[in-house]
Amino acid sequence: MQEIESEIFQNSKCNFKQLLTYGFTKKDSNYLYTTSIMDGAFRVEILVNELGILQGKVIDTDCDEEYINFRVTNVGAYVNTVRNAYEKLLNDIKEHCFRKLYYKQEQTNEIVDYIFTKYADTPSFEWIKHPSNSVFRNTNNRQPYAYIISTTSSEVESLYIRLPETRIIELLKQKGCLPSEFLNDKKWIVLSLNNELNISLLKSFLDEAYLYVNQKSEWLVPANPKYYDIIGEFQKTDTTIWKQTGKMSVGDIVYLYLAAPISSVLFKCEVIETDIPFLYADDNVKINKVFRMRKLHTYKEGELSLNLLKKHGITWIRGQRRLPSSLIDEIQQIE
Repeated sequence: MQEIESEIFQNSKCNFKQLLTYGFTKKDSNYLYTTSIMDGAFRVEILVNELGILQGKVIDTDCDEEYINFRVTNVGAYVNTVRNAYEKLLNDIKEHCFRKLYYKQEQTNEIVDYIFTKYADTPSFEWIKHPSNSVFRNTNNRQPYAYIISTTSSEVESLYIRLPETRIIELLKQKGCLPSEFLNDKKWIVLSLNNELNISLLKSFLDEAYLYVNQKSEWLVPANPKYYDIIGEFQKTDTTIWKQTGKMSVGDIVYLYLAAPISSVLFKCEVIETDIPFLYADDNVKINKVFRMRKLHTYKEGELSLNLLKKHGITWIRGQRRLPSSLIDEIQQIE
């Protein structure tokens, strides 16, 4: 007689702390909740046991007896109204006190919970032919840092995480860490989710992957003072838009290099919006999209000169390019 409850709460797990917040009271190892529906015509008694299994009764308040007609299909309109009111209550309890279980394996669901709790990311199911496979993307730059891949039978699940190649080589020596089968094996590694690796270790590897894809890129971007007065623009405001020629992410750092006669980096900025459609063309420039940046720092003219850039292998600056790590280190020392 518990088909309604089983159907609503399938693939979900109880959060016992939330039960108390919702209004349940604890008695021994059970949690109890009583309320009324249908303007007091019925009393609902909900019990959740220590395993998180929910059972419910609907009591007719006129005779103080359990009402079970709504559990039978193909009944009248009034009985359906009672059923709908009861299901509405159960769904509200589910929303506030239970979490969805996306996968069959307990360790996989623990990983999903950890990612949501720490990074507020949920699995995205993007493949029609492989509906049980999911991806987790960094909310800042939309870069994937983890996949959960199931076998055809969906009985075995594996966690793919993205790490530097040197780290992957190191981890492959450890039990429970396997080479990637479906993704680039120089960028991705497979972590077994059959309890070969304890949950603490899995979480630490996930943190590595998240931080790895969350690293800010630092760009050198040319600006020609003959065509646009960026100095004057930054005297009026700390934010402006700029032509985007490659892939950028929110949080990336941009160093604006002003061409001759200045021949020096003058501004350090942070990207705050990317891929903004912007159609413009003249004799000097053609623009399809722009990014928005905020000025963080102004350098003295000559402080980050062309000669300094040449020391780090940058001999020409014609478009958006990443800074070498050696130059980033020297800039940090200067600042």
